Amino acid sequence: MDVWQASWGVGNREASEGRIWRVQYSLVAENVSLVLPTLRSPMVIMAEFRQALSAILAFCDQHRLDGFGDSFTKAIECLSAEDPFVGAYHKDLAPEGLLSLPARQMLAACQSAWVFGGMGSWNDMAFDGEVQNRYEKLSDALFTVVNEGIQSSANSATSIET
Repeated sequence: MDVWQASWGVGNREASEGRIWRVQYSLVAENVSLVLPTLRSPMVIMAEFRQALSAILAFCDQHRLDGFGDSFTKAIECLSAEDPFVGAYHKDLAPEGLLSLPARQMLAACQSAWVFGGMGSWNDMAFDGEVQNRYEKLSDALFTVVNEGIQSSANSATSIET
């Protein structure tokens, strides 16, 4: 197996629709022997994801965190939507025919549930005592399942003719 590394940079600053970024791939190792971990399928992860989203949504309701609650509600809806990318910000994450419906649902839900990083993000909040402990536990569970969901969905891709 060959190992490649991607690096992103600004391409054409005047590009239409703000698509200014370019990616360059560099070969960093050849003929590497790897044993890849067995991944759970998007279908298997969905129940755990729904549970994490329901628990964190209840936390939002209890602490009046409406903006974040909206993100989690949208993620839950994506998990059963026939067209999960219809309300997504990044609609072009999966070219047509590349992912199964469960993988598309998972990827769209992960996008909606990604509330980490940046100013005003989920992990900028702090609470007192046991509420903080609950917040951290819920946050860790969501972060873990979202990352696994992205990985599982991306790796479930079928090849398409180019």
